[in-house]
Amino acid sequence: MDSTDNYLQLGDKNNVVGYDASETENYADMRGYDTIIGGSEKDLIIDYPGADSLMGGAGSDFIFTPDYDLQQYDGTDTVNGGKGNDLLWIDDGDNATCGTGSDAFVIEANI
Repeated sequence: MDSTDNYLQLGDKNNVVGYDASETENYADMRGYDTIIGGSEKDLIIDYPGADSLMGGAGSDFIFTPDYDLQQYDGTDTVNGGKGNDLLWIDDGDNATCGTGSDAFVIEANI
């Protein structure tokens, strides 16, 4: 890991994680190879540019990984919903898998 990488493992309650009002105009500062692992309850995980690894864990999770039209800073995200009824909102170029449960995908593509 370097200074742009983060690792976050969430607890067993309902969690919300993501971009929250950064003051920067330099989107290159926000990219990195981040790892976020959800807890055993409902999690909302919002990704920002970079090649990130996002795992929902157990519970019904919402994982959101759009490229925000910042394709030059976006990387290939790896998303795993885990157990539960998950909604995975990904962009073209991401890798996504689901676990047990009734999962749904929304795929955002720049065509």
